[in-house]
Amino acid sequence: MPEFILSQGKKSLDSLLLVKNFFRCGRISVNRRHDNHREDLYRYCVKSQKELNEIIIPFFKENKLKTSKGEDFKIFSSVLELMKKKEHLTLGGVNKIVRIISAMNTKKKRLLNLESSETIR
Repeated sequence: MPEFILSQGKKSLDSLLLVKNFFRCGRISVNRRHDNHREDLYRYCVKSQKELNEIIIPFFKENKLKTSKGEDFKIFSSVLELMKKKEHLTLGGVNKIVRIISAMNTKKKRLLNLESSETIR
């Protein structure tokens, strides 16, 4: 499932509320941290493909990101385009998407779990 996520510490929660009010979609949730951070982490998240395709993607296509996330956003947009074409419903399409998203967030180490509840539906 594609997700657009912005994360901030509790002291910046007002920023996330501004973003949510601006886009008029998505949800804000809290992750009560029990690690070495001193504050809870808040996440603004948009999961609806309709909202992603009609609100989030058009905004960022018009207002280009000027950070390293710009390339990730292009990849994210291309995957949503494939999903609009229903390519994610075939094994070949899923494999294509997996190859494409493996280039995202390359500054973070992560494992792609193809056996999660989301990928086996």
